[in-house]
Amino acid sequence: GTMLGGCHKQLELTQGRLSPGQWIHNVILLHIKQHYPQLHFFIGCITVNGVTGNKVFDRDRGVAGLAWGIHVPFRQYMQRIWDGQMAAGDGAALLESEETYFPLECDTAISGELRFTGFVEFIGHNGMLAVTVRDPWLQSISGQWSLTIVDPFDSRTRMPLVEVDFQNAGIGETRLTETGTDLFMGNYNEGTVFDPVRIVLAEKD
Repeated sequence: GTMLGGCHKQLELTQGRLSPGQWIHNVILLHIKQHYPQLHFFIGCITVNGVTGNKVFDRDRGVAGLAWGIHVPFRQYMQRIWDGQMAAGDGAALLESEETYFPLECDTAISGELRFTGFVEFIGHNGMLAVTVRDPWLQSISGQWSLTIVDPFDSRTRMPLVEVDFQNAGIGETRLTETGTDLFMGNYNEGTVFDPVRIVLAEKD
């Protein structure tokens, strides 16, 4: 794809499913136009042989960003309340899938860590309800992947929001952490299954 400031402009969202002896990927190509926020989807299908889970963080594969819907029941609740709002910014974008796309932070290469930028915020009940997921990072600590965010209660620190279990290439199941319950004012218990995270790969020329 075309390069812009060191990051790929054309992105590819892959969802892998394990079938006998091979990975099948449903591929969604995201063509992000420079002057238009609309995202246009083109559906295709490719087969990749011999792709294993540890390829998720192989920099040769060109990670471009992260797609995450946070938690479907929470999004549905925000859509039900009269003044519920959901917005993304600082480079993040809302996808038609209702996931938020967070681009990879350029020029960061730290072992066991992937840093993404941007935010998605949910506001309702005259501002009494405010949840912000900002600058999500995937971090591996003692073999356990976690997704951390800027701590909304202390912006100088980071909050582990969900633990991530990568079952197949590029897709991780998530569970809410104890500290993550604070972000949702205790409405979801520790261990609650949240939406899967998806690694978005840069399109190959």
